[in-house]
Amino acid sequence: MGVKDLLVTYIDRIGETDAVDSIAEVDGVEAAVRATAIVVRDAMQGGQDPFAFSSALTWVRDGSLGLGSVAVMAGVRACVPRLLTPTLGDALLAPVYAVRSQVIYTMGKMTFREHLPLLQDVFQRYVDRDPLLAPKLIGEIAWLGGDDALLVAQVCAHPHHLTRWSFFGTAAARGIRIGGSENEQVIENEPLRALCAELSADPAVVVSAEARYILDELSMLAAIAREGLTDRTSRRERKRRRAELEASAPLRFDTMSLRFLNALDGTDYDVDTLDSFVRSLTVSS
Repeated sequence: MGVKDLLVTYIDRIGETDAVDSIAEVDGVEAAVRATAIVVRDAMQGGQDPFAFSSALTWVRDGSLGLGSVAVMAGVRACVPRLLTPTLGDALLAPVYAVRSQVIYTMGKMTFREHLPLLQDVFQRYVDRDPLLAPKLIGEIAWLGGDDALLVAQVCAHPHHLTRWSFFGTAAARGIRIGGSENEQVIENEPLRALCAELSADPAVVVSAEARYILDELSMLAAIAREGLTDRTSRRERKRRRAELEASAPLRFDTMSLRFLNALDGTDYDVDTLDSFVRSLTVSS
C-alpha cells in the first residue's frame, strides 16, 4: 500500500498505537505531507471522496499535534509550512463547501500562527456569501489567538439576516451553561445577554426567535442558581424546566445547518439557495 492509499484510510486505524507513525514510515514524513497536499488538490477539483479527504487531513492534524512519535511531530511541523500551507490556502477558496470547511478546521487545529492571517482574510471574503462558514472561521481564528469579538460584532451587525443568524453557531452563543444536565449552573455572560437582547428585536424572525430562546435559557439557569436547585436531589426539577424550555424552541441555526448540509446537492451553495431552504423549513413548521 502506498502512502496516499494509507492516508485516505487513516481514519479506519485511529486508536492503533502506530497509526500516525506507520504512514510516515512508508516513504518518510516529507512524502506523507506531499501526498496530503495531493489529496487536498484532488478534493478541490471534486475528484476525491470526502471521507478520504477528511482522513488525510486528520492524519496531518494528528501528526502535527504529537499523536504519533516526537520525531514524526517535528517532521510534520517542519514540512507543513512549505509543502502543505500553500495548498490549504488555495483550498480555502475551493468551490466545494466540504473542502473549505475541513481546511478551516485543520488550519486552526494545527496551531501554525502563519495560518491566522489566511483565515482572517478568508473570513472577510465569505462573511457576505457563506453564512455556514462564518461560525467555523470565527472559532478557528479565536483558537489561533485572533480577536473573535470584532468578528462576532461584524456578524451581528451584518445587513443579511442569515449572516446575523450565524452568530448563534459561534462559541460565543454557546457559552451558556456548565455541568450539563446533572448540575447546570449559570455562567455570568453579560456580553451574550446584551447581544441577544439586541438581536431579539431583529426584523428577521429566525434571528429574533433564537435570541429570545437564549434569553429564556439564561433566565432559567439564573433561576435555578437563585433557588439553589443545583444538587442531585433537584435533578428532576431541573430536567422538567429544561424540557419545558426545549418544547418552545424555535428553528435554531445549528439545526438548520445540519439539515441543509445533509440535503445539499452538489459541491456548493449560494445565499439565495440557503434562504429558500430556511423559508421552506419555517413555512412547514
